[in-house]
Amino acid sequence: MSTLTKTSESASSPRRTSTSSAAAKTPKASIANEPDHRTSAGHASRLAASRILSETAHDLRSPLTSVMESIRLVAGGEFGSLNQVQVECLCDAIDVCDSMERLVTDMLQIERLQAGRCRPHRAWFAIESIRQRVSSSLDSLLRPRQISIVWDGIESTTPIVFGDADKISRLLANLIGNAARETSERKSVMVRAIISADRQSLIVSVIDSGRGLEIADWARVSKRGTSDHGSEGLGLSISRQLAAVHFSPLTILSRAGRGTEVSFELPIGGAASVASQWAQWRSLHRTRMSPRRVSGIDYDSESPKDPHRFFEDGETRLMMLHHDGPAPEVSMSALVLTVSAGAMVAKKAVEAFDERLQHDQRQFDLVYRVSDRRWVVVWDAKLVDVKDRIDSLSSTIEDLDEGTLRLKWSEARSLAIGPRHTATTLVDTFTREGLYEREPIGFFDDDMSLDGSNQISPSLVPEERLREELSRLSTRFSRRAERLHRQARATR
Repeated sequence: MSTLTKTSESASSPRRTSTSSAAAKTPKASIANEPDHRTSAGHASRLAASRILSETAHDLRSPLTSVMESIRLVAGGEFGSLNQVQVECLCDAIDVCDSMERLVTDMLQIERLQAGRCRPHRAWFAIESIRQRVSSSLDSLLRPRQISIVWDGIESTTPIVFGDADKISRLLANLIGNAARETSERKSVMVRAIISADRQSLIVSVIDSGRGLEIADWARVSKRGTSDHGSEGLGLSISRQLAAVHFSPLTILSRAGRGTEVSFELPIGGAASVASQWAQWRSLHRTRMSPRRVSGIDYDSESPKDPHRFFEDGETRLMMLHHDGPAPEVSMSALVLTVSAGAMVAKKAVEAFDERLQHDQRQFDLVYRVSDRRWVVVWDAKLVDVKDRIDSLSSTIEDLDEGTLRLKWSEARSLAIGPRHTATTLVDTFTREGLYEREPIGFFDDDMSLDGSNQISPSLVPEERLREELSRLSTRFSRRAERLHRQARATR
């Protein structure tokens, strides 16, 4: 069993387990692994530009809201009756305002995402629950052109995923919006979800039947991560950051004249899948990579380089866009801690702390809630900074209306970054902390009735997770044994 180490050790080369069903059929091409050419001055310049966009968006939001509300009042007949032509004209104006509002929202998000201040709140949830939310947010964009969304594989039986439901909704809305702009009237955009071959992740793809991407489009995407012409430009750049929040690259597969498929992955296989996907994604950022010139794409030598992979086979091209922002503070290691809330703390206070702990996360952090009152925290930080972060979290607790929150933090331990041993160590930590035996409870709090009849019962979640892990390991060992038997018979 792997253990957490006090010092960092070298990690093996990262390897993706899956991309998309279509991408798996694409022949391999050269993958560049050159030194990083990103300069601090260049990145600061890009952040400054994003900050200007964000500040401009703040100034635009209030007057835009006033204009939208005024148009809606007039269109609703509040100031007198209107004929059909006037109503249609005002409805068109409302659609334009909705489009501008989405652009303003993108402008507000881009600085925070590129700077690594994503503030996610990841948890297990049913992805089917966000279908209606995404469809409603895109209604004003799709309805005028009579474009429909076809949901394939996202239903009540789809496995639960680990992520931030709000940010995944935003990611899907951005990708579907981009796809809709490349889709002809009265056609459809497909959102497809399939389980990966190792059953550890759900591959979510947005597919259109547009013209695909040309060489010049690929160069623009690789340099700036922006969308194709005719779109609002920031959608794809934000999408790659939102995918990175969920430890996944944004995979773009395009066939000239046949359409484009954009996909990302979400963990579905319990704690093991979360640990594995985070470890692989984090390992990619130990040393920043930069692409070489391939397939006629001319990369500007003075522009910042992004770590991505590019494949080409005739008219089929594939690109994987990763996080576009600052590198990890500590490249080769991370710090692992556990924190638990006292048993006498009210449930409302525990949930408030969970919210603040989650929102304290930075780009390369991971917070995994292993039980109702216990968390495993992985921080991209130096050991000398841990006390300040803990003190900062503790100071925000004092204003909780629910009362005092007693917390117990473990000692920070170093975790070497590598796609295999890191995942194994994290799974071991998640499982051990999830099975942590609490002392008997002999008191009352907000979770109990006044007569003590409904006392807190032990959580069955750790037991269920352990059973799932044992079943998965048993299946894997059985398959390996069967393969070894076949190989032995073949060599006789």
